[in-house]
Amino acid sequence: MNVIEIKGLEKSFKLKKGVLDVLKDISLNIKAGSFVSIVGINGSGKTTLLNLMARLSEPTSGEIIINNNGRLSFIFQNSNLAPWRNVMGNICLPLEILGGWKKKERQQRAFEMMDLVGLSPSFNNFLPSQLSDGMQQRAAIARALITDPNILLMDEPFSALDEPSRDRMDNELLEIWQKLKPTILFVSHSSREAMFLSQKIVVLSDKPTTIRDIIDVDFSYPRRPELYYDPKFIDLLKKLRNTLKEVYESNKK
Repeated sequence: MNVIEIKGLEKSFKLKKGVLDVLKDISLNIKAGSFVSIVGINGSGKTTLLNLMARLSEPTSGEIIINNNGRLSFIFQNSNLAPWRNVMGNICLPLEILGGWKKKERQQRAFEMMDLVGLSPSFNNFLPSQLSDGMQQRAAIARALITDPNILLMDEPFSALDEPSRDRMDNELLEIWQKLKPTILFVSHSSREAMFLSQKIVVLSDKPTTIRDIIDVDFSYPRRPELYYDPKFIDLLKKLRNTLKEVYESNKK
C-alpha cells in the first residue's frame, strides 16, 4: 500500500526579481514501511520536498496525499533541542504538546525511546550543550519516535558527525527501522550512505527539479559494513555517482 502519493508537485518562490522554480512535476509513490533516500546536488530542492511533505510549506501546484492515518515526525540536520530543557524534557516535549499523558507516563515512554536509540538513562538530566553532536542527535531521534510515528522524514540527520560515528548511527537507524517499521524518507549528501540504507534511491535533477532516476537497491537486510566491499554494491554506487555527476555537469552549463 502507498502511504505517500505525490502527484504533479511543483514549488516556486517569488523573488524581488522574478520567480525561482524549484520543483517541477514531481510524482512519486512511497510504500508503507519502505526506506527511501533522496539525493541530489546542492540546491536541488531535497529539503523543500521534505518540508512540503511535512506541511511546513504549501505547494505551488500538485498534491501530496498521506494515507493510512499517516503520523509524521521530522528529524532535521541539527538536533534542534531546546537548550534550556534537559534531555528528558526535550524528549517528552511532543507528548506535552499532544496532552493526555501524565508526567510519569511521559517519562516512562521517554526512557523506552532512550533505550531504543542507545542513549543511557544517565544522560536524562543533561542539557544539550553538555552532549556530543552524536548524543544530541540520538535525543532528537528519541523525541521524534516518542509519538509512535509511521512516517519519519529525515533531512541529513548525521551530516555533522565524523565518518565512524555516522556509520554507527546508520547501522543503529536500520535496527530501529527494522524493529518499528516506519516509512522513512531520508535526505543524504552521501551516495554511499544512501546506498547502504535504502531500498530505493530517488535522484533529483537540477532546478527546476524533476526526478532524474529511481534506483532499486536489492541487497537484503540486515546490512553490515562488509557490504561496502561487495562488487555489486560498488557497481551500483558507481551508477549512482555517475548520475549525480551528470546532473552536476549539466548544472555548470
